[in-house]
Amino acid sequence: MLVVLGALALFLSYPPFPLPFLSFFAITPAVILIRQAVREGNPRSAFRWGWWYGVISNALVLYWMIVALWHFTPFSALGYLATIAVLGLLNGVLFWFVVRMRAALPGVPLWVVLPVAWTTLEWTIGHLGDVRFPWLGLGTSLADARVLVQWADIAGARGITLWLAWCNVVILEALIDVRRASDVVRRLAPVLGTLVLALGYGVWRMKTLPVHDVGVVGMVQPSEAFNEKWDPARADSVVGKLLRHSNELLQNTPRPALIIWPEAAIPDFLWRRPGWDAAITGLARDARVPIFTGVFWAEPGWRSTLDPYYNATLLIDSTGDWRSHPVYAKHYLVPVTERVPFVPVKVFRAIPGLARWSGGFTPGRTKPLYQTALGRFGVIVC
Repeated sequence: MLVVLGALALFLSYPPFPLPFLSFFAITPAVILIRQAVREGNPRSAFRWGWWYGVISNALVLYWMIVALWHFTPFSALGYLATIAVLGLLNGVLFWFVVRMRAALPGVPLWVVLPVAWTTLEWTIGHLGDVRFPWLGLGTSLADARVLVQWADIAGARGITLWLAWCNVVILEALIDVRRASDVVRRLAPVLGTLVLALGYGVWRMKTLPVHDVGVVGMVQPSEAFNEKWDPARADSVVGKLLRHSNELLQNTPRPALIIWPEAAIPDFLWRRPGWDAAITGLARDARVPIFTGVFWAEPGWRSTLDPYYNATLLIDSTGDWRSHPVYAKHYLVPVTERVPFVPVKVFRAIPGLARWSGGFTPGRTKPLYQTALGRFGVIVC
């Protein structure tokens, strides 16, 4: 029951659920399980509880891997199961490690060991090669409480995680390990103090941080069904919608200084579609407005899916030039649909019938900045 309750609490603490207060209690069921294992001196049961806690909580948080990615390949189900199994294993190791540390160093309190271990686990999950999730952290759960997370500009998202994990442990121990109400207040005082400090810094930062308008940006998002977007017979229609909606934006007042198209907006390599190239660059040149777009990208001369290709972005400047600007390629690729974890692309391409079931994108390495009349900017891709 504690495992399920803990998984639900962690899941509900994340956006889009507007429950930022839950972040301060979200992992208390996990803390109770670890405390029980410490009392019993049983690291094995801690590992088992941690495994199930990790599997169920990540199954809820990563539900989109099934819902959103099934269109690309049914292999997304296998990727989903493998991912939550790996993350469950890491959670099991976390529980086991904390119990062993408490046994080996009984003088080190749980409110020190667990927050450090939890934050370390988050960092590890953010650096797991092809299955890394850098945004999947407890600190992220406060994304809808802007005033409380302003101090992330000092400590980073992992600093917010360390604080929240510490608050969870201290709050739980204050409520269950004392006999008088005065003891509860005394033990909760450090949490309330840090909360006041975070609020105070957040209010000051939001009032003093200089914010100014840089100009008007026009955003185009055509309504395309999945089977329409990737139907080769409809490719010209897809690009035609982008151009038509962009022309409509240009008639607006105020006129946009930059037009942005979405991820993978152009459903083929631009360099091998001279008609699209001429129409898109002509629009930017005639309107004197740059277009920033998501593209599929490979170097000219690309021959097959065994060669590198990328989920990328491209700037077409106000003169219609894109060849002199750097291409940004997505760094963090979605497991299975964009890149099968740990398996070379050529393995899937060599087996007849498997190529269409697995992504073979190559991760990008560079981080270019783009210059427009609005100023310099970088980009991340979903």
